[in-house]
Amino acid sequence: MSLVSLPLRILRKLWWILRGYENPMLRKCRRILHIGANHGQERDLYARHHLEVLWIEALPKVHSKLVETLRDYPDQTSALALLTDRDGDSIEFNVTSNEGESSSVFKFKRHAEAWPDIQHVQTLNLISLRLDTLLTNLGYSPDHFDGAVLDVQGAELLVLQGGGVYLDHIHWLQCEAVDFEAYEGACQLEELVHFLSQRGFRLIKKLAFGSVSNVGTTYELFFKRKK
Repeated sequence: MSLVSLPLRILRKLWWILRGYENPMLRKCRRILHIGANHGQERDLYARHHLEVLWIEALPKVHSKLVETLRDYPDQTSALALLTDRDGDSIEFNVTSNEGESSSVFKFKRHAEAWPDIQHVQTLNLISLRLDTLLTNLGYSPDHFDGAVLDVQGAELLVLQGGGVYLDHIHWLQCEAVDFEAYEGACQLEELVHFLSQRGFRLIKKLAFGSVSNVGTTYELFFKRKK
């Protein structure tokens, strides 16, 4: 198996180990939104830093497993929701073969060139929800969360645009971005950095991993709110 065919989460973890890297959010934040939860792979990491976490996952079957996984983590809970910038839209959500990790509201474009071992296996019709609507419905105040992690496969802008006033209280933000069209119509690195700059964030660290010759590179981005 080549390096680029590994799941993105494993690539990220290998990079941090090789570089001796420590995520600054873990030291600075108290309460984190993790959007694109999958199976809550980072739950032990968050628990070691005594963080309160709300995991948000779009796939019903994956979310059911996540609920079971989090039973022994009293400070971590979850919600089932497909987040975009609009409430109530019927969305065709594209499910992938790698336990749903690469699932997206967007269809594959050059993703198949970068990770040929990952296939589209199913399309589900899900109803969208804005992040601010979800958090309001769950009873969270706008200033409750001070950190956010986005792993939403090209839908980062849609999620952030649906954050409303809640985004104004986020001080640290971590997300993945690519500099190529992995999914049709999905946001890319420069667009994401520009949007967040306009919303009061500055990019403090950009780590490249999973680069594919003649295709592009995937990055882990860390943002901090400007003072």
